Amino acid sequence: MSKNLSLLQSRKQSLLNGISDARSRANMWGDKISRLQEASNSLQADITALEADKGEIDTYEINAKRWKGKEETRFSGTYAEYKEQVQLFVKKTKQAKETIDDEIVRCEANRASCLTSAENLSMSLSTVEGRIRQEMEKE
Repeated sequence: MSKNLSLLQSRKQSLLNGISDARSRANMWGDKISRLQEASNSLQADITALEADKGEIDTYEINAKRWKGKEETRFSGTYAEYKEQVQLFVKKTKQAKETIDDEIVRCEANRASCLTSAENLSMSLSTVEGRIRQEMEKE
């Protein structure tokens, strides 16, 4: 076996390893995207339920027959604080979902990069295999 052929065979093996690695990384990103999508969908369902509950909380009216004077004032203050905390929780939940959605976009870009890398390596592999055939014909 000539030195050229040996180098080409070595290059071919390196390309095959690179393709395998790029595809493996693309699969890893795909798995992460799936998990993040599941989390995002779950959070969206939670946000929808939270907003429905928040709507009920926001429209709740204090029964004047039940609460009077200081008790009504204390209840109103406590309830107003409760409404604020629920609003804050909804806001933070939406921010968490946005963070996850941003991460999905980043992971999709990384996955696409890995797939492009695998494709480019495959094209290089085709070229190297053609050169190997030429070298083998010379011998």
